[in-house]
Order: sequence, then structure tokens, then C-alpha cells
Amino acid sequence: MTKDKLQQLLDKFEKGTCTLEERQMLELWFDQQSIQDKQELNEDAKIRMWQQIELNTGRASSIVPLKRSYKRWVAAAAILICCSLGYYMFSQRPSETNQIVEVPSNEILPGENKAVLTLSDGRQIALSDKASNRTEDQGVSITKTADGLLRYQIDPDQAAGNGFNSISTPRGGQYEVILPDGSQVTLNAASSLKFAVNMHHQDQRVVELTGEGYFKVAKNPKRPFIVKSQHQEIKVLGTVFNVNSYQPTQSQTTLLEGSVLINQKQKLRPGQQAQVGNHLLLVKEVDVEDYIDWINNKFIFRNESLESIMERVSRWYNIDYTFANTEAKGILFNGEISRYSKVDDVLNLLKLTSKVKFDVTGRQINIR
Repeated sequence: MTKDKLQQLLDKFEKGTCTLEERQMLELWFDQQSIQDKQELNEDAKIRMWQQIELNTGRASSIVPLKRSYKRWVAAAAILICCSLGYYMFSQRPSETNQIVEVPSNEILPGENKAVLTLSDGRQIALSDKASNRTEDQGVSITKTADGLLRYQIDPDQAAGNGFNSISTPRGGQYEVILPDGSQVTLNAASSLKFAVNMHHQDQRVVELTGEGYFKVAKNPKRPFIVKSQHQEIKVLGTVFNVNSYQPTQSQTTLLEGSVLINQKQKLRPGQQAQVGNHLLLVKEVDVEDYIDWINNKFIFRNESLESIMERVSRWYNIDYTFANTEAKGILFNGEISRYSKVDDVLNLLKLTSKVKFDVTGRQINIR
């Protein structure tokens, strides 16, 4: 990184025209000054450092806490320019690397495509990326798409019976489903979808959701599609929307395309979200991308508390956590990171931009 490039980014920050990625680069650059030994770098080392920052922000993106102050930035900027543009961020020496990555690496990996299909007669079929293509009875077929996703489908001409099938994802799993009517549902971790075996014969296409699901409903004006979840009944004809019912006291429906009717009284437009709970229904305008981040393989945090972040992280990585420091629950963060980063990468980014520390023992995280 050259002095001119740093000055250009600082000028943009002062004017409020920095992009999120540019601010993340500055954030990482600044935070490393208090971590690294004060060692002058040659020009090649400075270039490698900046390339590493760009690589990190491009892949995983930094997490920016709300508690940063503008005055601190301006003061830091002046110091950085005077100090020959800072020091090496990711040293090639193992001892310096250990100074940055203090979170023990337990190889806690992100979730994957896996679920359990429970047929109406109680039999269960484990679904995973490793499963080969096969066809089961009741017209159930399991196939792998060109992009590696597993899909479940019922052949209307072969399906029989009046019972219900269900697909459930564990913590650390997700799954994409194609229903008999052609509607597509992606289940997030720790979620389930229940639907009738003879769904193709019903006047209304009714499914029951727990957890979180992303729906692309096949259009059929004569046969409304209904999603039942905690606190909500969502009626659609053909549309794209996300339903989050993880919280016991509130459910959210976020609409991307088309229209839906919530609890037979509130219609949503694209870009709106309904929050239902405690006998109340609230509608607000939202940035829908923030609520379907998991579909795009990201965690996006917008003014989100550490407690909420850890709930999401625990479901996806199948881990448990406790707060030894209860005040840390309310720390707010902005930013984003890939859902396919290792858990220690996520924790190190959180730790880098706050005073919170994480102790990892097996699959248990203690936050202090």
C-alpha cells in the first residue's frame, strides 16, 4: 500500500464516501497497529500486507463494531501517515502469527447439505452430499444437481397415501427441497418442513415450517400455497419470500417478489417484512438481502447484537456457547463474513474489533 492510496482512502472516509469494503480495509489496517511489533517494513512487505487485507475483505469481510468513533479514526489516520504507513499485518514468522490468532483452532467447520427425510410410515432416509442418486417408494426421488445440491421430489403419478412426509435439518445442516407442485424450499439449519404425501391432489398446498425456510413458490392461482409457522399463516399464489420462526415469541416473513397475505389480514409488498408475535403484527420496509444472507452463503450483521450473532453461529457450526461476561451480549456489530469460513475465523474477526475474548473447548465457546 502506498502513501497516496492510504491518503485517498482516508479522504473518502472523511467525506463519508467510503464503501463498506474500503472501510473494512482501513479498519483492519488500523487495528493491526496495536497488535504488531513496531517494525519498519520495506516496500515489498507493505504491498504484501495490503494485498492480504484486500484478500481477506474480499473473501470474508471484516466485522465493524458500532462503537468506533470518528475522532479516533481521524487521529489514527494522522498517526498512520507519520509512522511510514504502519506495520506488517500477517507476518510470515510463526511467532507473530500466533499473536493475532489467539482463538484455539479446533477445526470446527461450517455446516453442509444434510437432512433427514421421514416418510409417512415412519421410515427415515439420511440425505447428504455423499448420498448417491436413488429412487425410493411412494414416488420419492433423490437427485444431485449439477452444482452439487441435493434435491428431494415426489412424482405425483407414483405418490400414494394420505399421511405426511417431513424433511428436517440438524444444527450444522441445510437442504434444498423441490415439492410435488414444483415449489422450491431451502431449509436453514435446525429447521423442518412437513407436507402431505398427496399434496398434488389438495385444493390448497399446505406446508408447516419450523426454523427458517426460503420459498420460491410455483404459480398456480387455482391452488393457493399456505405456509404455517409459529404465530403465522402465510397465503401466496406464486412468490419468493423468507420465513424465520426460530424465536419462540416472534416470526418474520420477508418478501422478495410477488405478494403474500399474513394471518388473513395483512398484505405485504416486495421489500417489506412482517413481524408477528404477542398478538401484534408489525410491517416495515427492510433491505431483503440482510435477511436472506444465509441463502447467499454469508452472515450479514446490521446493528446486530453479539448474542444474536452467536445464536446464528451456533446453529450453523453446531456448537454451544455461554456468556461469562453478560454485558458482551449487547455489543452491536456491522459487517459480513462468509458462512463457509471456519468458526475460529469468525471469532477472530469479532475479537479483532472488540475487547471480547473467546475460549474454545471442544464444541463449547465461553465468551468473556
